[in-house]
Amino acid sequence: MRYRFLNDKRLIPYLYLLPFMLLFLGFTLFPLLFSLWMALHSATDAGSFLQMSFSGLENFRYVLEDDWFHVAVYNTLWIALVSGLPQHLIAIPLATYLYRHSRRRNLLSLFLFFLPYLTSSVAIALVFNALFSRDYGLINQWLAALWGLVSPAGTAPPPAIDWYDAEHIRWLIALVVCWKNTGWNTLIYLAAMRTVNKDLFEAASLEGAGFWKQLRIVVLPNIKPVMLLALGLTLIGNLQLFDEAYLLTSGTGGSGQSGLTVMMYIFNLAFIDGDYSLASAAAWLLTLLLLILLPLLKKGTRDETT
Repeated sequence: MRYRFLNDKRLIPYLYLLPFMLLFLGFTLFPLLFSLWMALHSATDAGSFLQMSFSGLENFRYVLEDDWFHVAVYNTLWIALVSGLPQHLIAIPLATYLYRHSRRRNLLSLFLFFLPYLTSSVAIALVFNALFSRDYGLINQWLAALWGLVSPAGTAPPPAIDWYDAEHIRWLIALVVCWKNTGWNTLIYLAAMRTVNKDLFEAASLEGAGFWKQLRIVVLPNIKPVMLLALGLTLIGNLQLFDEAYLLTSGTGGSGQSGLTVMMYIFNLAFIDGDYSLASAAAWLLTLLLLILLPLLKKGTRDETT
């Protein structure tokens, strides 16, 4: 009689959900609320989390007035825009081409496009360091060889380009991020196009629409929800950019901190300076920035595709 409630079939769905709920409470909700609690408190001389003093919005004010936070936000938004838009401008036509010319050999092409996304960020950083190193990089060697072919005899070659200086490092990080994630977006759009009726393409072809016109009048209107999802994922991922920027700048942020991102700024506060309260405040400010930009992205996408 005491365990009769276990025979109640209405409990079965809740028992299935119980493992997820325990994991969610322990590893998602509790850390989230604890980080908010730390953002509203400051450490004392005792150094214990339980003895932190309430400081209100003081940590948020400090972060917002910190010049390096402004630099990190600017760099992150710049890299997010420069690396994010080309991903989709390349991925949508590429996915359309693969869909229209669907053959078995295109599976190999799709795998090769997707391979950078599967590759370790450390391996990617090593490859790009070998390509863009100022002294022994292949890019500078190719530019020097090209200069020798096109310049008049006896003309001194220009100095090697330092791709890691303040002028170029953001472009290099954006190139790496774009190269790594284009294949992922291509796969998303290709999956979306599998739901598009092929009769629409045939009808557009009979009307004389070429590839680019079919892309505009057939593909884009039918994959609009997926496109919004892909753009949102790109925005979230780029604003949380850490691996590529950290590895390419060796964790320093680059010359003049031109490669410093918000996640690197938070990492430095937490694990270099040891101030978890300021790091939590910066993380919540990044969350607020995402909550502001995502609705704007949704509105802009709706206006552009209607």
